[in-house]
Amino acid sequence: IYCIGFYLWNEETQWAGLTLGLFLPGTAVQLLSMKWYYDDGDDRRCYLSVIHILHLGIFRRLWDCMRSMLRMQDSVAELGAAVMQQADVAALWLLEALVLTLPQSLLQAYVVVSTDVGIMSPVAYCCGLCVLSISWALVLYSRACCLIRPGHLAMPPAALLCQLVWRAGMLGARVTCLMFFARVFNWWVCGVAGFHWLTASFWLVSQQPDICTGPWCWRAFNGIMGLVHVFLFLNVKDGPSRFRMASFYAFMLVENATLLLAASDFLSEASWDSMTLPTTVLCSFLIG
Repeated sequence: IYCIGFYLWNEETQWAGLTLGLFLPGTAVQLLSMKWYYDDGDDRRCYLSVIHILHLGIFRRLWDCMRSMLRMQDSVAELGAAVMQQADVAALWLLEALVLTLPQSLLQAYVVVSTDVGIMSPVAYCCGLCVLSISWALVLYSRACCLIRPGHLAMPPAALLCQLVWRAGMLGARVTCLMFFARVFNWWVCGVAGFHWLTASFWLVSQQPDICTGPWCWRAFNGIMGLVHVFLFLNVKDGPSRFRMASFYAFMLVENATLLLAASDFLSEASWDSMTLPTTVLCSFLIG
């Protein structure tokens, strides 16, 4: 909202309209959250409708989780209910991050690298907060997956922090590379993303994930997850994932370096200005 106000103040109605339009997919997540409340037997329809119209459904669920944890006794039933409540929040937050926050981060990153708004503008802050929000959603999703599996313990704070740094570094580098390439080659970035999407989809098919059973549902799942893998790694198969993760990020490193070299004048005119962004992006990737 602050970004929209910033764009309108500077008479950038095109960017304001695109920013506002990218809020619409988040409505589907709010509707899903409200449906889950109704399915659980919550009859506060007017109150829940207002909360979800204001796009505060996820925050309401987080508040419910905190209240449940504070009031929880040491019974197994209450512990299981609290774990499933946290899993619902993690799933909804991750879905909202993928359909709302990720497109916003791409748009705001493109504005930062293609215009003169500067890195101290509200647009840059919005982009950074979007990347952190997606990263934290992925961390909560990993934590929820550990909690609902029998025999797994909750992640310690150090593990959560390491995962946050990993996700933020990798995702920030990826978003910056794609938008830096789009600044120079415009719509050719769609070809790069399409190639990565097809490659990731076939790679996921080769892993034979058994999350979906029907043939068309299985194809749709692999296609959607292939699109997600254009930007980040999400494990979809039980068992150790270190080798799949290593191969994914090795491919991502080569692709990011290629995009940076193609979009910059580093090879023809090496200067401090031309090296700043590629160096920052690669350092972010290596930190992740």
